[in-house]
Amino acid sequence: MELVSFSSGDPAAHLACDEVLLLQAEAGRRGETLRFGEIAQPTVVMGVGGVWREEVRTDACRADGVPLLRRCSGGGTVLIARGCLNYSVILDMGRRPELRSVRASYGCIVPGLAAALSRDGVEVRHAGLSDLALGGRKVGGSAQKRKRRWLLHHGTLLYGMELAALDRYLGRPVRPPDYRRNRPHSAFVTNLPHGRDELMRAVRTAFGCAGPVAPTDLTGVLSQQVADLAARKYRSDEWTCRR
Repeated sequence: MELVSFSSGDPAAHLACDEVLLLQAEAGRRGETLRFGEIAQPTVVMGVGGVWREEVRTDACRADGVPLLRRCSGGGTVLIARGCLNYSVILDMGRRPELRSVRASYGCIVPGLAAALSRDGVEVRHAGLSDLALGGRKVGGSAQKRKRRWLLHHGTLLYGMELAALDRYLGRPVRPPDYRRNRPHSAFVTNLPHGRDELMRAVRTAFGCAGPVAPTDLTGVLSQQVADLAARKYRSDEWTCRR
C-alpha cells in the first residue's frame, strides 16, 4: 500500500483528492493508497445524501464563517476541525472479496481500526454500522464510496476536538445509531486519549502500511486534477445544496 501526502488548507481540495485517488485506482492507474489530512478551519461536511436544511445549523455556520461542503460518500453530517484527524484509504475489492458487501466491509475494517487503537486501559470498540466508540461515546466515524472494483473508505478520529462546536454547527442526525440514545452531540462524542502521531501509527498498522514508509507527494497532473475537481464540484453550490 502506498502512503501519499497531500498538503492543502482547503477542505474542498481534500474531498476532491479522495475522489481523484479512487477514480485513478478504478482506471488502473494506481494501487491501494492511504493518506492523512487535518483541516484547522472548522468545516461542516455532509454525506452525499445529506439534507442541509435538516442536518446543519446554517445560521451559526454563516455567522462564524464555517464552510458547508458535501462529500462523495454516504454517512451522516460531521464537523471537522483542529483536533480531528482524517484518514482515507483506497482498497481493491478484487483482491479483498470480503469487502464487496457494504456491511461486511465495515465489519472487517472498523474492528481492525478499533484493535489498533486499543491499548492498556483504552478499549476502542466498533459501534453502530461504521463508528468507533470509547466508553459508549463516539470517537470516530467513517463512510464509503464504491466503484466496480475499488472502494474509498474514509473517516475521522477525534483527539483534541472542541466538542461544544458540534452542538453549535450540527443539527440532529436524521438516522442516529441505536447506541446514541438521543444524546446531544457533545454528550455523545468524546476525544481519544491518543496523540496525533500515535493515531497515524495505529491507522497505518490497521491497513498494513506500517514501518518506515515515506509518503509520496501528490504533484503535477494529479494535483491539477484535484484542483479542477474541487473548483468544479466541491466548491459548487449546485453540488453542496443539491438537497
